Amino acid sequence: MKKIINRFLEIFGYRVSKIKTYNFHHIFKKFEKSHNNVIIDVGSNRGQSIEDFLKIYTNYEIHCFEPLNNLHEELKDKYNDNRNIYLNNYALGDENKDSKFFKYHNDVNSSFNKPISGSNWEKKKKRIFNKENLIKEELRVKILKLDDYFKINNLNFIDLLKIDTQGYEDKILNGSTEILKSNKINFIQLEFIMGNQYENRLNIIDYENHLIKNNFRLYGINQKGDLLTKSDICLDLLYANSNNIPVK
Repeated sequence: MKKIINRFLEIFGYRVSKIKTYNFHHIFKKFEKSHNNVIIDVGSNRGQSIEDFLKIYTNYEIHCFEPLNNLHEELKDKYNDNRNIYLNNYALGDENKDSKFFKYHNDVNSSFNKPISGSNWEKKKKRIFNKENLIKEELRVKILKLDDYFKINNLNFIDLLKIDTQGYEDKILNGSTEILKSNKINFIQLEFIMGNQYENRLNIIDYENHLIKNNFRLYGINQKGDLLTKSDICLDLLYANSNNIPVK
């Protein structure tokens, strides 16, 4: 029946197909160590990535960073009894300091950056949430460099550094220079926002300025798309340490 329907639709230039969600789970599973896989989850939100990691890794240590108090409390309710998950109620960045943070009505969008005024993304979000201003509240949050967190907690190696921080990814890489130079990370997963959403609009070169010189290469992209058909498109980019991860 599916073949008949597809043949009929093809006459008019259409075809029905299943949308496949692509992720990097099979890569992480392949390179999972038999013990003590250290994962740094920057921008934990409500634990979406944590749930993915728990499906992939059997031997893990997850260090989570979420600066919003309400989301941190949700994470505590879910994971406080798991002794392999470390919950930190602050952000990572390029300096040890307190800084202004914007809590959006949709807390997934919360960021150190304001939205670009008049952008299609801002207009769309205002319609969805029926708000004149996407920002609900301005907060002061604590920021720590990952280099310092690494030392304070006596970490030796990071198997996966995942960063989803709404245009603040470059600052986190700036605060991780010592770890990057010392070849102590296997994979780095970054969100890349292609559209005009936040005032600090990053390009891939902003990531690669940090990564290429430290032996990282682009290893995977999780979807396809373009700005003409989807003005708010975001991609996950996976970088691998070429000293540790072979490319055949």
